[in-house]
Amino acid sequence: MKFKTADNMLVFDGGNMTVKTEILGYGEPGSRPADPHNEAFARFFTEHYAEIAQKYPIYKELDDYGKLVALAKYLKDSGIPLYWFLMANKDLILTEDSPGTVDNLAKKSDYWAGVTIQGGVDMTRKGQFVFDTTAVKALEEARRKSESHTGQTTPLSSTKPLVTSQPFSFGLGTNRYTVTPQHSLSCGKDRRGIRYQTDLCLRAEGFKVTDEVVEAMQVELLRSEMRRLLQPEIEKLTGEQQREKNEELVINCYRRAAKTVKPMQDKIAALKGQKYSTDKDCAAAWDQAIEGSEFAGLRIMFVRRCHYVSNLEIVRYFNPTRQDESEFGKGWRLLIPYGIRPAGKGTTIFLNARIPERMEVVDHLTGETEALVFSNSQYSIAGYVPVGSNQTQWVGLFLMNDASFRLVDKVGSEFWFDGTGKLTDMVLSEDHHMHVEYLDNEPIPFKKMPYLLEEAGAEKVMFRSQEISKQMSVINLSTKETETFDYDPSGQVVGYVPEKGRQSSYKFLGVMTDGSYRLLDKRGNEIDFTAGGVFERMIPGGEQNVVRSMSSVGFKVQFDFTLTSGGKFLVASARLVQDDKTGESEHVIQYAYDNENRLCAIERNGISKGLFNQRAMLQQEDPRQFENSRLSSFDWSQRTHANVR
Repeated sequence: MKFKTADNMLVFDGGNMTVKTEILGYGEPGSRPADPHNEAFARFFTEHYAEIAQKYPIYKELDDYGKLVALAKYLKDSGIPLYWFLMANKDLILTEDSPGTVDNLAKKSDYWAGVTIQGGVDMTRKGQFVFDTTAVKALEEARRKSESHTGQTTPLSSTKPLVTSQPFSFGLGTNRYTVTPQHSLSCGKDRRGIRYQTDLCLRAEGFKVTDEVVEAMQVELLRSEMRRLLQPEIEKLTGEQQREKNEELVINCYRRAAKTVKPMQDKIAALKGQKYSTDKDCAAAWDQAIEGSEFAGLRIMFVRRCHYVSNLEIVRYFNPTRQDESEFGKGWRLLIPYGIRPAGKGTTIFLNARIPERMEVVDHLTGETEALVFSNSQYSIAGYVPVGSNQTQWVGLFLMNDASFRLVDKVGSEFWFDGTGKLTDMVLSEDHHMHVEYLDNEPIPFKKMPYLLEEAGAEKVMFRSQEISKQMSVINLSTKETETFDYDPSGQVVGYVPEKGRQSSYKFLGVMTDGSYRLLDKRGNEIDFTAGGVFERMIPGGEQNVVRSMSSVGFKVQFDFTLTSGGKFLVASARLVQDDKTGESEHVIQYAYDNENRLCAIERNGISKGLFNQRAMLQQEDPRQFENSRLSSFDWSQRTHANVR
């Protein structure tokens, strides 16, 4: 792929297709170079690709696909947040029913034993950037014309404009180009009118020695040494002797191997928690730990196990047709795309267990559902499959041994669900895995204390030979609302009932045996107070599915909450933390709401931005003032690249 560089902009200039051959059996004993006739054919095809494409249009189509792949790779390498774009348009991808999925296209050779011919897209090549003075002049002229109309720029300094806030077009030769500000890709609107906003996008890559890496490499050291010791001993014995002395041999070799590798295992354990910015540094750490022993060959395995790629995006969406309250107030929701639930009351028997006959996938963006029917014969693993396979984006919903589910689509993404149907993991690609945690019977983390319990009036009543207040007041510190409760001695549980009766958002205030209090609201939430009325904790009830955090390898975004007058949880802040730096927030986003529980302002590390214009109409966020906010200034791996939009 090629780009023309112009000032701080890139003009995609396409690319060229190259036909290559593979050297079959490369590296094998007696292998030979590729057939020169094949190489000559590949070279001829490459040089005359355009002419061949004119005669055979399928090659022109392939060239167009190649350009799209090149452009997509640039967006990916640049860290452009496109999670929202995929979720908004994934159902438009044309898919067909296939007999299963494969990691890549592969075919075993008909002539070379053990050789597999693979095909695919080489995503490892770096982009080529060509400076073009003509493009520079055209871009500058187009930008000046654009600025004369909009008057909006994003300054890098006080004198030089950096990026225009609006897309603009210009001509260069016979071609027309459109320049789109990079930050505009962090938000947008789909064909349904649903608006999306990426609040945080993080890309990180590096090498880290985790507990799992240490354990795996310690086992591999022991296994390799045992193989080295066992093989010559076994070769000395006949078949009958091997059967007689097998157990004794294994035990003796295990003891000798364990003693030999113990010093190296200890040195590997000492590396736990270490981070490396390059594969060379990681490999050097392994070499130093084993001190040039015969285990140097395990270096590649160690480096691969240490390597991690972190992709984490926090996206919210606004559906104008759904104005009920959610995590971010009226209309705004956290982008958790799917859920699953039983469809109907029908059941079937599988492995001595009764399971739903049908399950349905719920698209949270649109509210649409699709039913899947149980089958243990269509694939090698039992699960639920679409009824009309050609009209769906799903391959199937498969049962796991731990009673969880995995939903697989036809573009290779996986969505994991727990036994209750909540989405726990999104695997959008091999290096794009996000994990979601919920508050399940756990105290909700509040940014500020949400409630206070006080005595209302001086009148007392007797409770277990002690005087207690006849009335109590519950104060919602988030909304400043106060509600009075009257003592009710007639109930099965001693406590207080709200004066408002059915109009109240609360059900009951109970008195516990130790003198503390428990407040139950109509959403099923339980709020505990000390005997002195100090708030202790709040546990969510019902099926609210409150998201506690979202994470990717090494990084986590934790949410803190505030309350509405009706007891609904709203996200008050999102804190980005590293797994090995508990409690230290690298970046904080705070959310503010108006009296009608609408999201009205966002503050990123002290920079505030309103979401409504002077006419109180929702306006698209302009992230220009945040586009230079970088998280790379923190002490992370040199290969970490994170943008905050």
